[in-house]
Amino acid sequence: MTKRILILFTFLLFMGAIAAPRIVHALTPIPLKEAVAQTTEGVPVEQLQQSPVDYVLAYPGILPDHPLYFVKQLRDSILDVLIVDPYKKIEFQVRQADKKLGMALLLYGKGKVSLAQSTLKEGEKSMEMAIDSAVQYKSEGKELPGFVTDMLRNASAKHEQVLGDVESQNKDSFPFSESLTTIRKLQQDLANIK
Repeated sequence: MTKRILILFTFLLFMGAIAAPRIVHALTPIPLKEAVAQTTEGVPVEQLQQSPVDYVLAYPGILPDHPLYFVKQLRDSILDVLIVDPYKKIEFQVRQADKKLGMALLLYGKGKVSLAQSTLKEGEKSMEMAIDSAVQYKSEGKELPGFVTDMLRNASAKHEQVLGDVESQNKDSFPFSESLTTIRKLQQDLANIK
């Protein structure tokens, strides 16, 4: 019996070693410049602004125009309810905002502007909830760890930078000006968290 368990364990360990690099490669996020270049059809990567913010946006996964997107929404809703740790909740909300930004850029690149705008607004709500949670936590006299405030600042700065890059590429028809204004307002709210 123990010999069978040992053989099974060795087999699973071996299979994990073979499959792990493929899984990690599949989950590796698209670099920001590549993602923006994909969404601003025909614009060379060299024309994009250099990234002063050292922050990688979360990989967006399937887009709202996919028929199974509702499954992803259901999963995210369940996770949002189940997460009770305040730091994990903030991190989850920031990751959702990152994903929505990536989705909006990809949808915009496909020419689905209204869907991109509504997706980005959902992302703004997630970022706003994360910042509000941090402000509320701080107002209760509790101390926020530095990694949480750094994550919020870096994420909002990256969102502003990405939207600014898209705005500079599309000065005539920039559909995300309202979102850019909201992100800038949220950054001012972040200044109150120290």
